[in-house]
Amino acid sequence: MSSNNSSLNKFRQKFLGFDVFGEQVKLTYQGKWKYQTVFGAALTIILFMILAVYASWNLASVVGFSLVKLHTHDMWMNMTKEELNLTNVF
Repeated sequence: MSSNNSSLNKFRQKFLGFDVFGEQVKLTYQGKWKYQTVFGAALTIILFMILAVYASWNLASVVGFSLVKLHTHDMWMNMTKEELNLTNVF
């Protein structure tokens, strides 16, 4: 039973390490300079995930738009006069 508590405590301590909102204690609290919480660690991970998704989405949209422009440019440049005339019909 104590080994389960020990491993759970180790996991909890590692999880609390993610808390960037922890307040610095001028005196030490249980031998630590910061008081970190489970809520702060969870909020930190959620915010980092949102930031990563947002950055990935923006990067994909920038890269995606440039690829579309490049592809359309190549498509128009490789068309014959007959193909160009067919597109002007509509």
